[in-house]
Amino acid sequence: MVTIPENGGPIAIKTHNEIYFRHGLIMWISWFFLGIVMISTTRWFVYLTTKSYYIHAITGILIVSLNSYAALDVISVNGIKK
Repeated sequence: MVTIPENGGPIAIKTHNEIYFRHGLIMWISWFFLGIVMISTTRWFVYLTTKSYYIHAITGILIVSLNSYAALDVISVNGIKK
């Protein structure tokens, strides 16, 4: 998709690669970084504070939200493949 500005300036090109890169970045953040936080809060930090269960639950909600957003972002561009 090419967007040409009306008053001149650079042309903005939005490709599928940008969407897939954003999708991959969201997946990496949610499954690597937030996944490590989830494992940490139930295995190692549970002995340090009573709030680790809340951190674990909030992190799980964030993972589900990020994965839903990433899936809907790709589906909105490609549609549902049968």
